[in-house]
Amino acid sequence: MDSVNLFESKQIRRPVRVTSLWLIMLTSLILPGLGHWLLGRGRLGLCLMLSLIPLQAGALAAGYFQLPHLVWLATRLIAIVFCYAVIDASLTRCEIADRRPQADPSARFVAFLNLCFYGAGYWMIDLKVPAIAVILLALPLHGWIAGNNLLLTILVEVVVALWAVHGMYEANRRGQTGPTRKLQFATSKPADTTPSWLIPGLTAHTGLMVGLVLATLGLGTVVMETMQVDQSTAVSVEPYYKNPAYGVNVEMNAPGWTFRTAADNELVVAQHLSEDSIMRLSMQPRLPGIMSNEDFAFAALAEASARGYNVTPHKSETRSISSLEGQHLTASAIYRNEVREINVITAGKGMRQYVLWFEWGIDHERFARREMEYLLTRMEVD
Repeated sequence: MDSVNLFESKQIRRPVRVTSLWLIMLTSLILPGLGHWLLGRGRLGLCLMLSLIPLQAGALAAGYFQLPHLVWLATRLIAIVFCYAVIDASLTRCEIADRRPQADPSARFVAFLNLCFYGAGYWMIDLKVPAIAVILLALPLHGWIAGNNLLLTILVEVVVALWAVHGMYEANRRGQTGPTRKLQFATSKPADTTPSWLIPGLTAHTGLMVGLVLATLGLGTVVMETMQVDQSTAVSVEPYYKNPAYGVNVEMNAPGWTFRTAADNELVVAQHLSEDSIMRLSMQPRLPGIMSNEDFAFAALAEASARGYNVTPHKSETRSISSLEGQHLTASAIYRNEVREINVITAGKGMRQYVLWFEWGIDHERFARREMEYLLTRMEVD
């Protein structure tokens, strides 16, 4: 396909009523594509609306199956769709009101494709070699980095944004210099009545969406850490356990404790067979202000119920883990026809929630309580 033909003026369309700019921005923010539909760009509007269905379904499915990489990538695309819908619809409305010619496809759409699919926008302006090169380079790199390292992911996003800007520049350059490019209103330069607040407002909107995506990335990074605890630097020598990766130091008092790891999100599990006592320290992702320490404690009891414990909660009170203010929940349970005493102490810091589980048989309460108190006075978490 001749790349220049993409930028022939195609402004002879059915008359479009110039809708309020505020209405266009609001409808695009509520449902991406609706603003384009009001401006007579129904096909693009419909594509934007329909694109949200698989993206949102993919984000929910990835979250359900605990795949933070895919949650991040799907959320990223959703944010880009929202940003593009608001920006393009707003600027298109101003162009229609001023009777300024629009390229088809517009340079903004080329940038949009470059942001979403790395170099796909280059393909639309007939730069096929850069398109293939960028896609082959960026897709596996971004897929590997996303959710693993916040700084590297931001760096890749900056590079992708530069590709988008370059794609917009190339689209504008080719559209303005092509031999078939014709201005429909060539008698004089069309007036530009774009409100002075519009561009800063769109920039602020984009910044907000980027901030939300980065927050999602931060949560995804923590989810990855808590789903698979890094034990590479951990040291476990009875009666001590130390993991410098998380600043965790655990020390038991009596000999006979055996340390091990039993689940992906568990830092350490200690068991004393002769005294029928078990201690578990695990991490979970946390969004400050969403779940309280007490909520996490009851969630731990709910998980125990799912494993076959018949749990009866008793008392909840304030208690600390290391220097972190937390909540202490006591309960009793019947497990495999045995009565167990359970203590759950939870405390959060940043986007990590620490959950300490201590249980014992009723005949070993004196020993277990002494060990638990000793542990809480000596334990450190970062």
